[in-house]
Amino acid sequence: MGIVLWIDSAAGNSSPRKSDQDRLDACLCLLVAWYLAEQKDCLMVGDRQTGYIVVPNGDALRAELETRCCETGREPSQWVRVFQMT
Repeated sequence: MGIVLWIDSAAGNSSPRKSDQDRLDACLCLLVAWYLAEQKDCLMVGDRQTGYIVVPNGDALRAELETRCCETGREPSQWVRVFQMT
């Protein structure tokens, strides 16, 4: 099964298995690597003390993450930052 077909089928899976989550993690890693290789901005979500993830930057995603920070009492500027390879 190709990656596009897998993503389409995984999107409707309300009870993903560990292997599904691992595949999604791999896809996310590939996408982040692609963004960074093309010198596009990514977002670092979280902090170094408790952990973070790097995800592709997008206006809608950033807005959603900042909203969720506010809803949970976190300062968005401390939890959602631009990440670039220099």
